[in-house]
Amino acid sequence: MLVFFHPPDYESLSESRESRKMYETQFMELYRRLGVVTETNQGVPLHTNCGCREACWRVIAGRTPPPQSGERSHISLPWVGSNYGKAKLLVVGENLNECGGLGAVSSLVRQAQEKIRAGRRRIFKGVYENGEKYNGTDLYFKAGSYVTALISEYLPELALPDEPRLSLGQLIAVAYDYIAYTNQVKCSPSGKKSSASPEMWKACGRHILKEEINILKPEKILILGVQNNKYFFGTSVLDSEPKWSPYGTGGTVFACDCSLDGRSLRVFAVPHPSYFRAKRETIRAALADAVDKLSQ
Repeated sequence: MLVFFHPPDYESLSESRESRKMYETQFMELYRRLGVVTETNQGVPLHTNCGCREACWRVIAGRTPPPQSGERSHISLPWVGSNYGKAKLLVVGENLNECGGLGAVSSLVRQAQEKIRAGRRRIFKGVYENGEKYNGTDLYFKAGSYVTALISEYLPELALPDEPRLSLGQLIAVAYDYIAYTNQVKCSPSGKKSSASPEMWKACGRHILKEEINILKPEKILILGVQNNKYFFGTSVLDSEPKWSPYGTGGTVFACDCSLDGRSLRVFAVPHPSYFRAKRETIRAALADAVDKLSQ
C-alpha cells in the first residue's frame, strides 16, 4: 500500500523551522556538555575529544581519520524532517561511511531526497581516500521504503486517494520529511567501510545516542541492522534488554514494546539495507504484520 502525503502549508513550514531550530539548540547544548563541540559550537575530532575515545580507539588506533580529512572526524547533528512532529519516527543507522561534520547527515538526506525523487536508487558513488572504488548505496532508498510502510500503518489520515499517484521515488523523498535520522556509532574509522570497533558499539549508544533520543522523544524507532545495531541498542540504550519478537518469513523483522528512561517506545529492527538482499516488499509486509500484531 502506497501512501500520499499532505504538502505542508506555509504556516506549518514556519512551525517546522522553529521546531528544527529548537532541536538543534538542544543537541548543541548536549554536545558542548560532552566536549564533542567547542563552546562556540565548532566540531572537534571525536577520536581526540570524546570521553570514550581511549577505549573505543585502542584496538583500531591505525584507522583514525587522517588530519587532512577535516570535518569527517566530527560529530553530525541528526536529521529532523519538517513534519517529524506528525510521525515521531526515528530511524537509527549504524555509522557514517568515512564521512562526518555537523551538517553531514542532513546534507546526505537532502541529496538522497533529490536523487531518489529523480528516479535514482543507488547513490553516492565515489572513491575512498585510499583509491578504492565505492559503488554507492541503496540504503536511503530502501530505508525510505520501510519508512513509508510504517507511516501508512500509523498515519492513515495522511492518505490522499484523489491525488495523482506519486512514483515510489517521489513518495520516499517526501517520507524523509516525516522522520528524524541519526546513527548509533558517531565515529567514522578509516577503511573497512568504516566498521566500528566493539568498544564503540558498547559505548556510543549509551554515551550519546540515548541523550539524542531523549531530546527527540520519538514514539517509534526503526533500527537499520539486526546484528550489532539491534543488539547494542537493546543493551546500551534501552532501560532493559528487550524481548524481540520475529515477524515475516523467516523472522526477517523484529519488534518490541520497551522503554527508555521510563518513556514507552515501540522499536522495529530490519536487516541493514546495505548488507541484506531480501526483497523490499518482503520487509515492508513484515513491518505491516508487526504493527498489526503489536496493536492487538
